[in-house]
Amino acid sequence: MKREWLLLLIVVGFAAMIRLWNLGTIPPGVNRDEASIGYTAYSLLKTGKDEYGVSWPVSIKSFGDWKLPLYIYASMVPISIAGLTDSSVRIVSALAGVLTVLFTYFLVREAFRQSSWSRSIALGASFLLAVSPWHIHFSRVASEANVAVLFTVIASWLFFVSFRKPVALIGSSVFFAFTLYTYHGNHIFTPLLLLGIFFFYKVRITSNRYKFFSLGILVTLAIFIYAMTFLGADKTKFAGTSILSDPGTVLYQLELPRSEHENALFARVFHNRFVYVTKKFLESYVLSFSPEFLYIRGGGNNAHNIPLTGNAYLLEWPFLFFGIYRILKIRQSSGLFFLWWLAVAPIASSLTKDAPHSARMLAILPALQVVTAFGGMTLLDFVRRQMKLVVSVVLVGGYLWSMLLYFDAYFVHFPQTNSQDWGIAYKTVATFLSDNQSRFDRILFSKPDRSPYIFLAFYECLDPEILQRTAMRYPETSEGFSHVAKLGNIEFRNPKYPEDLLLPKTLVIDWASDIPANALSSSRIEKEIKTPEGNPHFILLSSSPRAIQ
Repeated sequence: MKREWLLLLIVVGFAAMIRLWNLGTIPPGVNRDEASIGYTAYSLLKTGKDEYGVSWPVSIKSFGDWKLPLYIYASMVPISIAGLTDSSVRIVSALAGVLTVLFTYFLVREAFRQSSWSRSIALGASFLLAVSPWHIHFSRVASEANVAVLFTVIASWLFFVSFRKPVALIGSSVFFAFTLYTYHGNHIFTPLLLLGIFFFYKVRITSNRYKFFSLGILVTLAIFIYAMTFLGADKTKFAGTSILSDPGTVLYQLELPRSEHENALFARVFHNRFVYVTKKFLESYVLSFSPEFLYIRGGGNNAHNIPLTGNAYLLEWPFLFFGIYRILKIRQSSGLFFLWWLAVAPIASSLTKDAPHSARMLAILPALQVVTAFGGMTLLDFVRRQMKLVVSVVLVGGYLWSMLLYFDAYFVHFPQTNSQDWGIAYKTVATFLSDNQSRFDRILFSKPDRSPYIFLAFYECLDPEILQRTAMRYPETSEGFSHVAKLGNIEFRNPKYPEDLLLPKTLVIDWASDIPANALSSSRIEKEIKTPEGNPHFILLSSSPRAIQ
């Protein structure tokens, strides 16, 4: 028993180290969502209102993607202590990641309490989660999905505890409800997971004397958040991310194929929204379990993956199949529950246009690690006793090498080669403006759709009342997104060359790749911001001396 707790302490300690080390500098600067989460928490802390002036909102508009409240409100604590920094906005997710590793052990031990091998599976699953590239990365950014994973694990653990201590069912209901206040994907995933729980454990639930009270808490909290989001925030968010949200998709996948038919009835039978969405959903669902996504390249969003790196180690791929085989063979309810978890996790992501998507698929953790740990146990059971040592050494060596390769890619190369996808360059711009903004009557910042205003507000710790009072916004896009057009003397629009640089006391901040050569030669370069590799990222140009005169 002491050995078991010592091993768990080592696993959790290692998980904490790789999630907390250099948290403020890796990834290099906050991404757009992190900046919004942090600044909204800062705004609530200072004024009790979000950037739109709404007091203590439950559904937070942000860029029009309508964030849920729990992560933002939780972030107010570290921000009140340490100020608005990269680390303070990420620490909630980092601590949630560490706790998820710990509670994964408790969950598996409780779920398989009557099995002799529960300790081995529990330690194995916790270890796999501790070193998981997927979980490490999302624990090191301000990820609402990562906190939702923690709440799901705690809720599931308390559910199994309720078999021994019925009152724990109340806590389980509360934590399942918390997931609905944390991440939009859980508005689909959590009900599906609960459906599986009821199917596998109907007798256990109906015999619990706290069932009605627990259900009342869950339903009440669920109705409240769904009422606040389902007809507004969820609808808007889904409209911007759904399979048919891109007008080009409707044109090329529906309208053009229909035009090639002579028979209008056949055209509508074979080329309609239902047929296309169903086909695309099934493709995305299958791809969510593909080696390409899970083990080789991950998703396509550079904020959610590091290039050419899978979400899990390739070494684990065969163990997943062994684990599924073992669970189906023993047909134990707890094992089938984790298979159900595995099966429903990709559904929410598969309904979106860019699936499979690493953030929206994060709900698959730690079920993926639990089933994989089953696979490892199955493999060792198949191996003859005299070969177990050899196989164990090979596995340990393979894992060590895989981990070292990932740590080298993540902690050494990733901050150098992928800084353009993060906020470090915006931080340098914010520093420059803090010292020089008063020199210019007019400042133009390009690409308003990338929300540069939120990086400036975050890194300058802009007084929230100024943003609430003075921010001017473009009309909302067809997908419901909102972009800031002007804040003080800063205009967020794409510059017109050379006209804008002929205006007196004007500063233009643009991506280096978008600035024409004649603009560079006819104006003064105030600052050139480069990536760690030395490639130009932003160039800050001021009006030529002739224009100023």
